[in-house]
Amino acid sequence: MRCPKCKWPNKPNETNCIKCGAPLTGGNMDFEATSFVPQSSPAPAAESLKKTVREDMAFGGGMAGNPVGMVGAPRPEHTDIDGPSCPKCGYPLRHDTSVCPNCKSVLKKPVSESTVLSDAPVSRPAAPVSRPAAPAEKPAAAQKPLSGTINPYLMGEEQVPSFSLKPVRKINEKHDMPAREYEGDEVTLTRANTDEANASITSREQAVLTNVDGKWFIEDRSSQHTTFVLASHKVELHDGDTILLGNRLFTFHE
Repeated sequence: MRCPKCKWPNKPNETNCIKCGAPLTGGNMDFEATSFVPQSSPAPAAESLKKTVREDMAFGGGMAGNPVGMVGAPRPEHTDIDGPSCPKCGYPLRHDTSVCPNCKSVLKKPVSESTVLSDAPVSRPAAPVSRPAAPAEKPAAAQKPLSGTINPYLMGEEQVPSFSLKPVRKINEKHDMPAREYEGDEVTLTRANTDEANASITSREQAVLTNVDGKWFIEDRSSQHTTFVLASHKVELHDGDTILLGNRLFTFHE
């Protein structure tokens, strides 16, 4: 007899529908004279997600008047669903299927009404290997233009090291003495090129100034050792240097 609510086929001795639970008593019951084929209750939703069905079963092709088409319902050996099935596991197949999606059996030819199984292993194409693309080369940075203005009279000319010395005016002097300019990698200072009237400066070699890597260094050459530098900033001392403090000389030893 079929349920008057959901039309599900039930056993004659059932009092309630095994599908929807509606009572099976009353005068509106529909009894069928055909032989009853027992059907199992629908699988739970979680269990039905593990099943795979054919497209026509999932989208209504096997649902009309046939509860076998429901997702998760077992498929009996003989149904009214058209189409071939796997000869090994009985899984419903499409006409153009060559590998059973249920038991992975390989078919010698596309499935038809008479299909023979093959024991050959299933060969699947290897997945293409994706390699990261090589990073695009960055364009070379444009050369920055030169900043500043170059003296056109000095272009192409070799720079000669030079310096100047300006005498400090004494208390009894009325006018400033002009500064004198010197050039060259090494300059020897004497009385003639510094102060001609100063007898405290030797006429031979008072001191020598040497330019090394753009820096000037002074060295005393006088016989009386009267060349000194006022330490207005940090000056490195070496062993044997002489220091003038007031009117007394001191020898520095490291």
